[in-house]
Amino acid sequence: MSRLRRTGLLLLLIATGCSARLGLSPDPSPGPSPGPTSSSTVTYAYVSSTTSSGTFQISGYAVGSDGTLKQVTGSPFVTTGYSPLALSGTGSMLFGADGYSIDSFAVASDGSLKQVSSFAAGNLSKASPPTPVGGPIDLFFDHSGSILYDGFANLNGTGNNGYQALSFDSKTGQVALIGNAGSSPGLDGVLAFTSGNQFAYTTSCYRGIPAITGFERGSNGALTPLSESGPAPMPSAPSGQGYCPQGAAADSANHLIVAVGITPGGGMPPTGPWQLATYTVNSSGSVSTASTSTNMPTTNVGQTQNYLLSPDGKYLAVGGASGLQVFAYSPTSGTITALGDGAVLTSAGISQIAWDAGDHLYALSRQSNSLSLYSVSAPGATAVSGSPYSIEKPYGLAILTQTSGGGS
Repeated sequence: MSRLRRTGLLLLLIATGCSARLGLSPDPSPGPSPGPTSSSTVTYAYVSSTTSSGTFQISGYAVGSDGTLKQVTGSPFVTTGYSPLALSGTGSMLFGADGYSIDSFAVASDGSLKQVSSFAAGNLSKASPPTPVGGPIDLFFDHSGSILYDGFANLNGTGNNGYQALSFDSKTGQVALIGNAGSSPGLDGVLAFTSGNQFAYTTSCYRGIPAITGFERGSNGALTPLSESGPAPMPSAPSGQGYCPQGAAADSANHLIVAVGITPGGGMPPTGPWQLATYTVNSSGSVSTASTSTNMPTTNVGQTQNYLLSPDGKYLAVGGASGLQVFAYSPTSGTITALGDGAVLTSAGISQIAWDAGDHLYALSRQSNSLSLYSVSAPGATAVSGSPYSIEKPYGLAILTQTSGGGS
């Protein structure tokens, strides 16, 4: 089934002047946020949410060195309703999508936001008045941070999903279309780009058929589907069973991490357990794996929903329907090992995860209306003071670290 069924919800996602009800400590009131000095860095967290009264907003928070949060000046910021958020590589622009439009916000050195542009990326019906019938529901960047991509529901009115590559002006925020790629109901979620941005991948199990879909990235950022021959290679499963993949993550050494869940076959959805397979990407973009049911690590988070490597490549955070877990990772070998005792950090369902440059892990839960922050190191992950923070109906999350003044 197409992801278009989600669009109606995504059109109602953020903007107003109401507080996000974040349980800040010690002072929850908005105030001057700490700015970077000539030799320091500052991190900002942006959360899109909606209130019980039906109003929408993006709230910005300065993140202290200990992980505590304080609202930046002017937060929350009035918007028009977004779920996905994405920050440019320089940190000068924040983008939000509402299922039809992509809006651009300039990020000041104190973390405050100002909308500067809007791009109508979606499709409209022929009804009077016309209504959105397809558009962007995911936003993300490649490693360069200079090309914006969206995951698009009902691309060109086909009923299928695809991706758009988009350029943007770093000063005005104006977005322009580079091109479309892919057209399939199985295309879902953000793409994982390999080192150097040569290839990008996503996975799916539409109608029980496992698929790893790859794209080659051109010099201008455009995506071209890689040729496929036969079913995607899946890890060796127990007798009489198979695997369905969900999502993808890529490291700096041309490894692809794919979460796979056991399925009884016959088009049935995966029932678990969920494990983490490691693939090798060759020079032509083909993938192969030596993972099996006996050598893959098993997660404790239930149905895996999202996972992401830390910027330094040392840790893999895995969020699922029943928790959050962190693994140690080796880019050299692609080895994945549970961090600490392997216990989940929280049992709440995790909707989105993000990292900052200091190995702080952010986990957004729509199920529990909260944002959790953890400090991660080799011995394990520790919740920061005040975490989890309460947020009313959160949807999108983006993290920005500025150095020596950052983008403005």
